[in-house]
Amino acid sequence: MSFSNIYFILHKPQLSENIGACARALKNFNFKNLILINSKVSYPNDKILATSVGAKDVIKKSKTFEKLEPALKKIDYLIATTSRFRNKNIKHINIKDLSKIDFNKNIGFLFGSEASGLSNEEISYANCVLQIPTNPKFKSLNLSHSLIIICQLVASILRSKTSKYSKSNKIKIASKADIQAMVNFCVNHLDKLNFFKPNDLITHEFKTFTQTDDPPLGQHQHDYWPAKEIHQGGDYIAIWLYTHHKSKSRHHQDKVADLTSLEIMIRSLKANGHKIVIVPSLGPNKTIYNIEYNFDQYGYMLTSVLKNCKFLICSEGGIAHLARMMRVPTLVYFNQTMPWKGHSFDLKEFWTTEHSRPMDVLTMANKLGTQLLHV
Repeated sequence: MSFSNIYFILHKPQLSENIGACARALKNFNFKNLILINSKVSYPNDKILATSVGAKDVIKKSKTFEKLEPALKKIDYLIATTSRFRNKNIKHINIKDLSKIDFNKNIGFLFGSEASGLSNEEISYANCVLQIPTNPKFKSLNLSHSLIIICQLVASILRSKTSKYSKSNKIKIASKADIQAMVNFCVNHLDKLNFFKPNDLITHEFKTFTQTDDPPLGQHQHDYWPAKEIHQGGDYIAIWLYTHHKSKSRHHQDKVADLTSLEIMIRSLKANGHKIVIVPSLGPNKTIYNIEYNFDQYGYMLTSVLKNCKFLICSEGGIAHLARMMRVPTLVYFNQTMPWKGHSFDLKEFWTTEHSRPMDVLTMANKLGTQLLHV
């Protein structure tokens, strides 16, 4: 194992003294590769050279970059350091896991700025995140202190040759540059396919269902959207209610139906002679059950169900607005426990129309539905 393929990367360092101390720490443990990304001080300067003491050769050999991605071309495996847990889809390791790393590869250790550390975007370049165990009530370490701890741990592993990594002769591990190239390729092609474009239904861009190519987006204008399909009526009640929403905001949780109340409502409606059609959800949020059709198939199914139902029981949101546009008699379920962001008007008044009523108790569905049909 070699010390020459280990890289220490300082992202947006702010203090000259810390940069110099980091260079000194590298030389203390026989490392040579220092990389600076978008340094906030002139580099090198007298303070850096002074605090580096005898590590001027590390400073002289160091590389500087304006952005992070170009600096990672030679890195096969990148480890980001952080003082706090990140709720990201990325592997978290502790210092004991360092012995499992293949130090025969080009390994990079990424350190954030003194003031704010690393952002989620910067961490997304890493293969894993490393946390140094500290006092839970005082986690933050000085930049040079955290770097010297990593230097000592890695140097100890390299000298003792106790790495638990066993190299496979059959598998060639992709370099960091190869992985980033693949990510960029995927992102570019997905973007061309409008993969990142928000779902039309969720953003209230009902172009699939309207007669105009440019429907208004204002909440108060929903009544004026000319729908392609208008309610015809039928012999069943359609139900589309959230039973789970990935967003934890009050705005969205106020629209989620309690499963017990939902079951009581359905039994009550059936006992009163009503046929029930449960409309599935499409996407990450859940109704009673979900499907995985594409949006065009789902839209066709949804408009057909709404067009031919007796009336709809629906959580407040995109489907309710679509039903309103189609003139479907609708009971709109929500509990506005507090003012919703972006809704300065009275939402209950908004949903009290010729074709809709607000509802905050599911067991009232039978009574309110009967009233709605006799308006």
